[in-house]
Formats: sequence, C-alpha cells, structure tokens
Amino acid sequence: MRVPGHVKQRRPAKNMNFGIAYGLMSKGLSESLGITQDEAQKLITAYCAANPDVIAMLEKNGKQAKMTSTVRTITGRIRNFIKPTWEVARKREDEFQMKEKGRPANSVEVNKRYAMMFSSIEREGKNAPIHGSNADLAKLVMGCGFDKNAKPFMYHILPQYGAELINFVHDEFVIEVPEQNAQACYEAVMDCMVRAGEEIIHRVRMSADGHIADWWVK
Repeated sequence: MRVPGHVKQRRPAKNMNFGIAYGLMSKGLSESLGITQDEAQKLITAYCAANPDVIAMLEKNGKQAKMTSTVRTITGRIRNFIKPTWEVARKREDEFQMKEKGRPANSVEVNKRYAMMFSSIEREGKNAPIHGSNADLAKLVMGCGFDKNAKPFMYHILPQYGAELINFVHDEFVIEVPEQNAQACYEAVMDCMVRAGEEIIHRVRMSADGHIADWWVK
C-alpha cells in the first residue's frame, strides 16, 4: 500500500538516486523537477548529508575508475574504459573541430578534451557498478541457472505455466501467461527475483514487487 504523498515524493527521490550517480548538478535537477536552481541545490545538499556512505562509495568508484580505467560489479564483472592519452584526445578533438569548424584542433582544445575524457570515466565509473550489478542480477533471474539449493530460475520455471518473457525494461520483467496460471506464475517470478537477490546481495534482504494486468503498466 502506498502512503499519502508517495508519487509526489517518489519523483525527486528517484531523480536524485539515479542522477547523483551520473554526476547530476543543481541545474539538471532544477530542470527535471521544474524548481529553481537554489531549491535543487538544497535538495542535493540534503541528500548528500543524509547519505554520506553512498556519496563516499560513489567518489571511491569514480576515482578508482579514473586511475585504473576499469570498474567491477558486485559479481566481479569488469568494464574497461579506453585509457585517456594525448594521442586519443587529439584524434577525437581533431574529428570534432574538423566537423564543426573545418580545421584541426589546437593544443588548448586537445588539452580540454583530454581532461573531459578523465571526467567522463570518473562519472561513468560512479554509475557502472550500480547498473552493472543490476544487469548481473537480472541475467541471473531470467537465466537457465540454479540457486545454491539447486532451485531453478525463470528459464526453467516459465514453461511450467505456459508463460513467456517478452520484455525486460530496466529492472522490470514483462511476462505473458494464460490467465488461469497468472497468480501462480507471478508468485514463482517473485520468488526467482528474491532468490537471485540473495545470491548477489548478502547484507540486505532483497524484495520484489509486481502486478498482474491485461497490459504492461509502469
């Protein structure tokens, strides 16, 4: 059951939860929420003060990515970034300047591009372990594997209900199933999601939510 004011509170909270990991600043938040930049900055400041461990984790991930050009998800999957070099920066900036101004880049422009490459890696390095770990979990849920107790995940379970996975949107599975099997299938899928969460996240018990409908609704 949703508490009063849930929808009104959810949007700014979601924008900050996702946005700050992407390097969201007050200008971007103000535009997305339709508030002043001062109001947006107050929200960001309050969020950072209330979640110091989250901010510290993001900063650590970003700095590590910038230093090593790699990040890892919770499961250990690696994402490699192209390591910034002056030569790569010059090539990219030359392409940009030739397209925009019809001339090669000068040293100031190349230097700016070089710094931007590091900033981009730091920004993506903050976010990649979060969304990458979500992808790892989703693949486990929908895959043909088994949990630590040899209980299967969705690939083996859905056929029992005449069900078919037709879409995956961010963190949501869209499944078609005969009406008479809908409730049983729903419960089985919820169980798959919780069990997969327990395989990857050990300190917090994961939960799942969903609904049965005639069409996909967010």
